[in-house]
Amino acid sequence: MSSDITELQILIDSINKLGSELEIQENLRKRLMSDVAHELRNPLTIIKSHLEAFEDGIWEPTHERIKLTVDEINRLSMLISEVEKLTSIEKTGKNLSIENVNLSSEIEENGTGFRSSLQQQVGQTIAQYRIRHIYCCRYA
Repeated sequence: MSSDITELQILIDSINKLGSELEIQENLRKRLMSDVAHELRNPLTIIKSHLEAFEDGIWEPTHERIKLTVDEINRLSMLISEVEKLTSIEKTGKNLSIENVNLSSEIEENGTGFRSSLQQQVGQTIAQYRIRHIYCCRYA
């Protein structure tokens, strides 16, 4: 739609831009909800599989295996806490800024449990990979 009246054309352009920006925000919101659901589902699936393995007698509830399950519960609690923080940030109107953060030690620590479990199942040494940097959001 176009107009010969400058002010009306500016208004039309502004409304079109607003519509585009709202669509982008809605897509980001949907993606965030999908990502959150995925991140919450993973530790729940791991916890469930560990408990079922104990219940079915596939695994003995050793200290190490119970610790792996408790670690997943702690991870789940941390994720829920992060969602609560994000909700709190949104309520205050603070903006998120993206910065480069080195998370390799955190990832290696979380991967250790998976690596040792997989090595026990496969009976071979699993190669270690070092991750240098990952981008994450941190509020300003």
